[in-house]
Amino acid sequence: MKTIRLLLLCVLAGMALSANAQSYLPQKSAFAIGAGPMWGIVEGNGNYHDAVGSSTCGSLVMDYRYYAIPNIGLGVVYNHLWGNKDGNTLSCNYVAPALTARWLWADGKQGFWMTAGAGYFGYKDELRYDGAFKKGYLGGSFSFGYEFAISNAVGLQFRADCIAADFKYTGHRSCCGNYHDDWDSSMSYFSIGAALVFGK
Repeated sequence: MKTIRLLLLCVLAGMALSANAQSYLPQKSAFAIGAGPMWGIVEGNGNYHDAVGSSTCGSLVMDYRYYAIPNIGLGVVYNHLWGNKDGNTLSCNYVAPALTARWLWADGKQGFWMTAGAGYFGYKDELRYDGAFKKGYLGGSFSFGYEFAISNAVGLQFRADCIAADFKYTGHRSCCGNYHDDWDSSMSYFSIGAALVFGK
């Protein structure tokens, strides 16, 4: 709860600071890099979040966008999700092409955006009692956020990201990291965070 309150306070401060800033958000191309806490919102059976419960993990996000027009962008998004608790580890990588819709105001100093994508989701965990497992699957993502300019073509972004993957079969995990016929493989992750935006 404290994390959410701090992010809201930063958003309000950013809106106040950027209202009079003589600077603009990137109009043609933009690269963002940021991080924040991440939670599993579908625990499933036999995976990392089933083993550790609702533990807070971490998320690193990078995305590139090319704006054909100021309000529509095409690009690619990358997320790295990780966790480590009680001898259990999680490491996931997601990369996908993405479409962004953006609404600008205050003469291009502030904006709200939404991004959707679908691509490769690489899941990897190592559980204390069940061994290691890794495999790649099809995943999807949805992100939204608020950004404001802090200097010419440089901005600060507050964002929320959701990534989901359905592994299309069920099974349970054995001590060797294998899966059999009753494992629930649907997974969804939600993260919030901040990112720096660079571009032109």
